[in-house]
Amino acid sequence: MSALGEAPAGEALRAAARNAVRVCLAGRAGEKGVIVCDEASRPGCAAIAAEMAAAGIDVAAFVIEELGPRPVKRFPPEVIARLEESALSVFWAVPVKGELRARTQLLDVAVERKLRHAHVLGIGTEHFVAGLAVDYRVMQGIQRRLVEMLRRTRRVRVASRAGTRLAVELDEGAAFAGASGIIAPGRWENLPSGQVMCVPAGARGTFVADRSVGEWFGAAYGDISATPLVVEIEEGRLVDARSENRVLAREFLLYVRSSPNGDRLGELGIGTNIGFTSFTGLSSVDELVPGCHVAFGSPPSALSAAVGWEAATKVPLVSGPCDLFFDAAQVMSAGTFAPALRR
Repeated sequence: MSALGEAPAGEALRAAARNAVRVCLAGRAGEKGVIVCDEASRPGCAAIAAEMAAAGIDVAAFVIEELGPRPVKRFPPEVIARLEESALSVFWAVPVKGELRARTQLLDVAVERKLRHAHVLGIGTEHFVAGLAVDYRVMQGIQRRLVEMLRRTRRVRVASRAGTRLAVELDEGAAFAGASGIIAPGRWENLPSGQVMCVPAGARGTFVADRSVGEWFGAAYGDISATPLVVEIEEGRLVDARSENRVLAREFLLYVRSSPNGDRLGELGIGTNIGFTSFTGLSSVDELVPGCHVAFGSPPSALSAAVGWEAATKVPLVSGPCDLFFDAAQVMSAGTFAPALRR
């Protein structure tokens, strides 16, 4: 038994945790690992801790609520000290308003110390299981073909029945990042994983987030299909946002405008995790469902150095089933990849 308690019963969860530890994090006997979670995520992390122990990894675990009241502003020295001497780490928690800086603190240490770090945000064990049951080789093939096409593409168009009509311009030679779930030293990825990302050179139009909003908005508002957030974009920046839920629209506008570049379109993402077949209201899962999402603020960490700018905030917005065009070629229809990408 770990400090997190007994691992829950169920082969599906054990298999997902095993995939996370042995495949995604490439855990090896003799290494040290650290897990940081909240109370809500304790059962899933107990399964991960059990798999780490079974792999011969010396694992230490910390529960956020046992460290102090939330939102935690910075993690205490004992957490950071354990992180600095580890080779792999997992953070699994429901995002709380005011806790972004503390999460960033963990990520900074993980990158600096070249850990292999998995970030699991706001999901339950059922979504963890679904997202880690996929054949990652098939998903990597889809990602490879998408990137090959994107390298030849200058304009991406996104359309949806909910009203999205967005044109995104790509620079020649633009960099792309694929989150395949295979985590290298000094890198971190959200788990479950499965998306291709780029930083737009420019964008114009309307994006309707009718499934979910990321960061702490997800925990606060959940599935927003009944009150979509409609954002207007000009020259790659947020112009306005509206929703029948006026509180959501107002809080979103205040948040993205709270720091330099927070209102800048920092990411266009395409979900590739074919293990997910429906949306959940949780952006960390919905970003992976085959479809399209955008994010305002900080670019993907793997691309921030290449584009030369950053932001202190980041908020993903996820559309429902969409059509996706690379120049004149349609690569997705109502959330389904074209056959050439699924071969």
